[in-house]
Amino acid sequence: MANNDLNLPPEEMEKKYIARFDKLEPTKRALSAKNGVPPGAYEMIASRDIYRVMGAEGSARAAAVAPLSSKHGLEVVIVECPPNTGAGLHRHQRTSETFMPLDGKYEIYWGEQGQYSTVLKPYDMFDAPPGLFRGFRNVDDHSARMLVFVQGKTGDAFNDLLVASKVGQAVEAAYGPEVLEKLEGIGFTFEHKVAAGVGSAADAS
Repeated sequence: MANNDLNLPPEEMEKKYIARFDKLEPTKRALSAKNGVPPGAYEMIASRDIYRVMGAEGSARAAAVAPLSSKHGLEVVIVECPPNTGAGLHRHQRTSETFMPLDGKYEIYWGEQGQYSTVLKPYDMFDAPPGLFRGFRNVDDHSARMLVFVQGKTGDAFNDLLVASKVGQAVEAAYGPEVLEKLEGIGFTFEHKVAAGVGSAADAS
């Protein structure tokens, strides 16, 4: 907080330093409106609804503007998934991703094929290091929310995401190669395209 922000009245604090959940818009809606990415394609990679609470400066995926901004490479989001849905297998090359369920149980799975897993109950925490393939799904009997932190150097957050081959191929089969190109334009890299020599390898090492 800047020195001249240390004595702000409530209305000014509200504008600069407070996020209200009921005013957040799911990321997929903004992406669909701005980039033409079908909501269903985004859900196959990420989750049904992602609410950006705090955005990192330099983030490529800025379609849904977060009410709070971090100068320290920190993204804070809340995901909401119906039962048996979640995020496909992916990895962050340079950033860590930390999960904490809020009101339901989530399975976190990891490994090159997602072969390992554990179940988190509310307020349990799983910290995925850079380079680890991971995904998650709601294993409760109701729609549930989970708090997610992504942290790295400024400019890295949400710009370094590599989607596992089987997930990327499923999205391409369902929505076509042009949708993958649109997703690449907002920070995604697809493992199967890199392996075939037709995708950016910048974040695949």
